[in-house]
Amino acid sequence: MSIFSIRFLVVIVCAAVLSGAVCLADSAAYRIRSLTAAEYSEAAGWASYARAKYLLNSRSSDLEAIAGHLVGALMSLPDALQPFQLLVFLRGTSKDMGALAADLGKIAKVHPEHSFINIAYSEALSNSGQATAGIAHLRAFLERCAWQDVPAAVALLEMTQARSLEEADKLLRLLLRKPIRNDARLRLCQAEFVLRAAVKRSADLPPEARAASLEAAKAESRAILQQIVNEPSSRSQWDVFMALLPALGRLELWDELNTLLDSCSEEFKDTQLWYEHKLIVLQKLEDRTALQALAAKLLSLPELPNDLLERIALAYQELQDYAQAREIYERLHFRNLPVLHYRLQLAWLYLMEGKAKMGLALLTPVRELPFRGWLLQAALWRSLDEPEKALQSYAQAEKVALAAADSVELNHSFYTSYGLIAENLGKIEQALALFRKAYQLSPDNPDVCNCLGYTLADYQRELPFAAELIDKAIKAEPDNVAFLDSLAWVRFRQQDFSAALEAMIRTLQLMQSGFDADGIISKHAAEIFAANGLQLMADFFQLQAEWNIQEQEQR
Repeated sequence: MSIFSIRFLVVIVCAAVLSGAVCLADSAAYRIRSLTAAEYSEAAGWASYARAKYLLNSRSSDLEAIAGHLVGALMSLPDALQPFQLLVFLRGTSKDMGALAADLGKIAKVHPEHSFINIAYSEALSNSGQATAGIAHLRAFLERCAWQDVPAAVALLEMTQARSLEEADKLLRLLLRKPIRNDARLRLCQAEFVLRAAVKRSADLPPEARAASLEAAKAESRAILQQIVNEPSSRSQWDVFMALLPALGRLELWDELNTLLDSCSEEFKDTQLWYEHKLIVLQKLEDRTALQALAAKLLSLPELPNDLLERIALAYQELQDYAQAREIYERLHFRNLPVLHYRLQLAWLYLMEGKAKMGLALLTPVRELPFRGWLLQAALWRSLDEPEKALQSYAQAEKVALAAADSVELNHSFYTSYGLIAENLGKIEQALALFRKAYQLSPDNPDVCNCLGYTLADYQRELPFAAELIDKAIKAEPDNVAFLDSLAWVRFRQQDFSAALEAMIRTLQLMQSGFDADGIISKHAAEIFAANGLQLMADFFQLQAEWNIQEQEQR
């Protein structure tokens, strides 16, 4: 030790002695007090946390030692968030949920009445494959606290639901008989449970019965939420308020959500969270005047975050006010030129406004377009009546998707659209190959079945298979006009003229005004009526087809 260090220590010791002498000399003014047990425990807890942080900062690889210090800290400081978050992060990075459960179990043993710790321990058990033990522990905790802990009750209900709907239903009935039955947090959980249970239970029902079951569940959930909105707790309890926001949106209770937002404090009304929800509500209520006023207020702010700016644009976009949305995306694009997302969205809005050339100009400088970009480029070329270039864009889109690790974008919808472009160019073999790919991906999709079946029939290929595909589509949607027209046409190609006439009459009965804009159905009707000796009707529908085509060209 250096001479300077020794002298410094001497000064400190002398100062301590002198201060002690002063304290002894004037004990009435100064008293030395020992730490209480609680204060000592708190100091020890933070010391353990400091040791863990020191080991982490020094890049120690002894994870168990670090975890041990954090467990020690939480034993003394069960309410401290920092050591808890660090412990969860530490075990999470090593993906050892069993070790996390063991750590939290030690803390829960020391604090058997602590809500947060016992909930966390139960969830850790569940996440480590010990769901039964986790549920049992949380249930025992609730029994110890006489079923008064709402967060624990909600956690138990969610854990039980993941395991068994029947058990969760019994538990919910039990909870609604306990003193906490009127708590808004529990009833929020009840509203969510009713919906989730209905979704699972109705999964195997016929479509109509499933829709009725889900609608009944939604009505029950809506009634619960409407009661909560009218209670003071919806505004006074932050956790209730924050849970209500998405819950009301999921059930499309836009008036109630609007009421809740309007009842907020002025301070909260100036937050990004409030603005985001208010924009969604005004969009859903189609209140253009209020939306315009709120947007004007926000757009006048000097520093508006990009995500909030985009939320305004999306609100206009949903209302099909593409000009307003485009102006905002132009602002976003020029503010963030390297960001491809804004460029693509702006190009799409140009497409919606009929400004395809401007959309293409935006995409041209991009060296490597993503899958979505190539699809957008194809749509832009199609709007300019450039099918050959659109076909090339589809080919590039497929190439990009196949090169990716996950080519999920190459679904039946993609290949159907791709095939229609090829057919439009007269590339029938390519079109049929693409339609077959769509069929392989989704053999039960009625639109895909009809598309492949109709094309085969139109070019007189594999007529029995074409009829089988179209029959399959009609079985799924018996009143679909396009499918019925396909049925009439395939029967005509098979020279079953009476069956073709029957299907065509059904088509014409169901067809609404404006459906046959390209005149295809009228052309089919003309040929089918002529084949059945009904020349007057054939002449009428031939004229109808020509008139429809002429009207479409004039638009």
